[in-house]
Amino acid sequence: MFVNADAADPLDLQFFARAVRYEMLNDRVVLVGGDAPTMTTVDDWGQLVFLAADGAHTVGELVMHVRSQYGASAPPQLADQVKHVVREMSKRGFLTLRSAKSSLPYYLSMPVKQQDSERSKKLMEADGFIKPRPR
Repeated sequence: MFVNADAADPLDLQFFARAVRYEMLNDRVVLVGGDAPTMTTVDDWGQLVFLAADGAHTVGELVMHVRSQYGASAPPQLADQVKHVVREMSKRGFLTLRSAKSSLPYYLSMPVKQQDSERSKKLMEADGFIKPRPR
């Protein structure tokens, strides 16, 4: 999916990963959580970045991938736009940035409705992603 990137900006070397669960509603990403327990819709750029945030690719690789989709007609500010979206989503708690490659946990790897809810709950509790409910 991605190609290697020139890493002039330190952000280019960061791996980016989803930090919140999500759902698909009419082919649109709806984020569940973040800096508050809410549902948040994202624009086209946010959706592109969020769905690519698999923990296995760097921001620089994402920039190169998006640039390759435009061919020779890539807008001059394309890299800045992609990085701005990554930074903003990270600030809001929707993404994490890491120096090493990682794998997404089951409960962040696909839309909520595609998950086994019991499996997700157990894994989220075990990881400390959510607190177990008192019995």
